[in-house]
Amino acid sequence: AGAHGDLECLLIGRSSDLVVGPDGVLFVSDPATSTIFKIDTAHQHRAAVHVRDQALGQPTSLLYDAAHHRLLAGCWGSGQLLFIGEDGKIFSLMQKRFKRIKSLHFDREGHLLFAALVTGKIYRLRNYEKLEVVRENLVTPANFALDKDGRRLVVPSYRGNIVFSFGLPY
Repeated sequence: AGAHGDLECLLIGRSSDLVVGPDGVLFVSDPATSTIFKIDTAHQHRAAVHVRDQALGQPTSLLYDAAHHRLLAGCWGSGQLLFIGEDGKIFSLMQKRFKRIKSLHFDREGHLLFAALVTGKIYRLRNYEKLEVVRENLVTPANFALDKDGRRLVVPSYRGNIVFSFGLPY
């Protein structure tokens, strides 16, 4: 790492996602090295490895769960959904694996939404227990977003050269 003005520079192979955690801490994923970096914005943007472990399975999507004080990672290579503790310990959220997880979000009720790029499905995990398919038969759903009311998903297609939206069923 090297300094550049007031921002600490990291040498990251290919960063994939960035999420804000508690107290303005930034988490950055590097799937090529199965690493998640932590940047402490409250202390001169000090950067460090939060966790580097092949068990991360190429983390491409990050989300901070403020209600439970934990970092979530969707893993491209392993197809797992993981919790990463404040101490960097890795815990599997569920046994099921998915094909190329992309995009993690909470819906307006606080349930986890994520996309499986290869299978063309968007899932909802209610209360971290009940898994349901929100939409299927999509052409490579990539980094989706929710509208400001949390009622519609806007989904770009990784290979389909389209962006579409649809109402989010509850």
